[in-house]
Amino acid sequence: MPASCGEPSPVRWAPVPIGMSPDLEQQTDQGVIFEDVRAAPDSYVGRAVKLGSIVILTKRTSDHTELGALELPMEAAGFPTTDRLRSRGGFLALYKASVDPATVPAGTPITVSGASKGQRPDC
Repeated sequence: MPASCGEPSPVRWAPVPIGMSPDLEQQTDQGVIFEDVRAAPDSYVGRAVKLGSIVILTKRTSDHTELGALELPMEAAGFPTTDRLRSRGGFLALYKASVDPATVPAGTPITVSGASKGQRPDC
């Protein structure tokens, strides 16, 4: 019986980094890990960090998009692990453009790079 007729077939995907400028890549502090930022968020304000994650929720506003993300450690290849049990917590990423939430559904693996803004006052 063909896989499309009832048998599950393995899905293979390769995450593709998009929108990462070479300048931002050079500015990113590769030594910063999620636990450090989580322990002292105000110490990292303005520093460029790079975090692996999967999307938990996407909220579009008129001028930006909020991505609730579950942090996942980065693998040697530069992509987040697929093992969710290795997560060390969650974070909120702000994207400067308004993005259709259907294009970044829950479960989408993403690598977030940008300047840390510290902890939100309402957290």
